[in-house]
Amino acid sequence: MKSVAAFLSFLLLGCASTTTCTVSIPSGDGKRFELQEIGDELFVKAPGAAPVRFASCVVEAPETLMSPDGMRSARRFVKNCGATVDFATHVAVEVNGKPHTLTIFSGRPSIRLRWSSANSLQIETPVLPDSRVYRKETSHGQTSVVYKVNASLENGETPRQRLDQANRLFGMMGFQAGLPKELLHRSAGWAQSASGLHRPEWGKWNDQAECH
Repeated sequence: MKSVAAFLSFLLLGCASTTTCTVSIPSGDGKRFELQEIGDELFVKAPGAAPVRFASCVVEAPETLMSPDGMRSARRFVKNCGATVDFATHVAVEVNGKPHTLTIFSGRPSIRLRWSSANSLQIETPVLPDSRVYRKETSHGQTSVVYKVNASLENGETPRQRLDQANRLFGMMGFQAGLPKELLHRSAGWAQSASGLHRPEWGKWNDQAECH
């Protein structure tokens, strides 16, 4: 199991979650791996070994803008959930200490925030295709959201080649370490879900898991 431990320690992939789920995955020798989500992290337990952190998300480049009356705030940030998924740019609004995600875009597009009034937020974005838009809400509670397109803003698209290379490297190292294909697929699905770059029709990473 030394190769498995080396592979797990190589990865540097928390993302919000309140559910604990465990997926039992068979290995080729008849033993079983466990893939477990605990809070905001994903762990792998190899047969006969202690659980090792396998994946998490890092929040980068946070920016917060308070509303004119100081009653709510808008926050822009980027989630980096590792090699198997693109960067995810979020805009969230927080009222009374409760954050809510309004928008999620893939990549690192330039985003400008402006409060036009105490409860109206303007989000200025570059031109983005629908394929890069994973959430785009126009209101939350008493907060309204207006979107404005500015073609001069950088669209921050990650080159497809870079994403494909990262995925191939992840898979190659996983196979060489003796990790089951299902485990690698499910961990990639977890990264998509945790980053926000996920669509319902893709299914859930923890299908047939024990969750509580």
